[in-house]
Amino acid sequence: MFQDNESNDCILLKSGYEQVKVLFDEILYMEAAGNYVTFVLEDKKLLSRMTINELSELLPADRFIRVHRSYIVAKDRIDKIERHQVWVKGNDVLVVASNMQQLQKVEHFRTN
Repeated sequence: MFQDNESNDCILLKSGYEQVKVLFDEILYMEAAGNYVTFVLEDKKLLSRMTINELSELLPADRFIRVHRSYIVAKDRIDKIERHQVWVKGNDVLVVASNMQQLQKVEHFRTN
């Protein structure tokens, strides 16, 4: 299971038979597939058994945003927001659904 580390800058992720320490700064986004979540990091992908709802409760809301029922994105990794797409570092394009209004509130995309 997914555990929050005391330092609040990383998580311990169970992937297969291993416990893997993942820094929040390494995470680009997470993608749900049933009862599994794929963590897309800068240099690799990790698969862990948990639901996206369980994961969203454990991540810090000031660093991550759920942009679709299947995706949670690191706010500081968003390069561009289009009509129904989010561009993440590395040119990954994610589909955005009903959370578009919430996504527009991402700090570095606000226009005052």
